[in-house]
Amino acid sequence: MEEVMEELREVTFQYTNCPDPTESAARRQRVLDSESRGLMEETAARIVDNAKATAMIPSPAQQLISFQPEDGYAQTAGREITFGQTGNVGPSLPIIPAEGSTRPGRPPKNKKNMTAQRKLLGANLRIK
Repeated sequence: MEEVMEELREVTFQYTNCPDPTESAARRQRVLDSESRGLMEETAARIVDNAKATAMIPSPAQQLISFQPEDGYAQTAGREITFGQTGNVGPSLPIIPAEGSTRPGRPPKNKKNMTAQRKLLGANLRIK
């Protein structure tokens, strides 16, 4: 509890420490009002209670590790299931590539005959 109170005091100091003196005074007054109503202690107690409650609830990973089957399910004898290996190892169906495996985009631009254009341009070789 004392650790939480110390952290709350540090946060309160950061809250009241601002460059504007008017805002800093207003913030200090808000902090004094909340301390007079006992909000710091109440907040610290809530934080500690929530932390304790959270510690009591197991995480999903812990729930999986400590899995207990529900009543009504038959217990197995503990034997492992094994699958026989055949000489034919691999997929039973042929693999068909997905349609449209090429990336969508613009079609390639048609290439124009450059020599025909140069004849028309005359002395200017720059392409327009």
